[in-house]
Amino acid sequence: MGKVVLKFLFFACLIVVVLGVGRYWYFLNTPCSDSEEKIVFEVSPGVGLNLIASKLKSLDLISDIQLFKLYVYLNNGVGLLKTGEYLLSPSLTPIEVYAILITGKSILHDITIPEGYNIFDIASLLEQKGLGDKDEFLKLVQDKKIIYELGLEGRSLEGYLFPSTYKFSKSVTTEKIIKTMINKFKNVFTDEFNQRAKEIGFTKHQVVILASMVEKETGNPIERPTIASIFHNRLKKRMRLESDPTVIYGIENFSGNLKREDLKRLSPYNTYKIFGLPEGPIANPGLEAIRAVLWPEETEYLFFVSKNDGTHVFTKNYTDHQKEVHKFQKLGKYRHGKSWRDLQKKNVLE
Repeated sequence: MGKVVLKFLFFACLIVVVLGVGRYWYFLNTPCSDSEEKIVFEVSPGVGLNLIASKLKSLDLISDIQLFKLYVYLNNGVGLLKTGEYLLSPSLTPIEVYAILITGKSILHDITIPEGYNIFDIASLLEQKGLGDKDEFLKLVQDKKIIYELGLEGRSLEGYLFPSTYKFSKSVTTEKIIKTMINKFKNVFTDEFNQRAKEIGFTKHQVVILASMVEKETGNPIERPTIASIFHNRLKKRMRLESDPTVIYGIENFSGNLKREDLKRLSPYNTYKIFGLPEGPIANPGLEAIRAVLWPEETEYLFFVSKNDGTHVFTKNYTDHQKEVHKFQKLGKYRHGKSWRDLQKKNVLE
């Protein structure tokens, strides 16, 4: 009798094991459904396997929490699940879901940094896109250690965060974003550019400073070499550069309306008060603004005034300049329109 019972228990256990293994195998190789719906699944930093499995189940991406956890444990995969965003669907098997979650190949998001954006603009844009914290970005781009490690100079990385379209995952670090933009700049600023800078008596940093001014002053891209030539001509004649955007950059919490009293305040960026270039770049220039500074148009122009439509009138002497200022800046009938950038900041004097 005892042998019969033992045999029965043995076969009962064997059946349970076989059924269990069969269920486990079926679970691993069977999708929840044949739906091809794409679902963005996010694994946040610090989230454990329990929460990940529960979330997968709630989204009908797996059919059994415990069996999925078992598979992960048996594959020593607890520490392999990567933070990020992944594109999953109910038509994937649990094995395929697991394989995707350990790749770390997160969804990439496009972000375009426009030419002429400064560090504050970029910080706000990154935060808006969910790619970082604004305050952390501003802290890091002004970190002296990071600036030194990157082989750059200045109080911040302003000017070197190259305007372009980038692809980043939501899990990317702010430091990685910054270094990617800096590397893009270094690839763009070639040996030819360095050689040309020496030929015109400029350092790389001075080129970037002046290019940032050209970028902010230009509403119409075709005018960049002409505006660059005016700044070069004024520097050669020891004239102040008198650029409104530099003054604006030096004003904390700028209201959007540049006043005459602002032009009288002494600051390292007020080119109405100082000679030469401002202390540092005022924005991040694009390739064409850099080219314009290195290869400016040959002109005798010393002045330019906005026509309030994104273009300018260029003049060679102060008398003609004053006539154009009166025409375009003081007569109401000419004060209309906006540049192609929608004139982010108003430069018209009260």
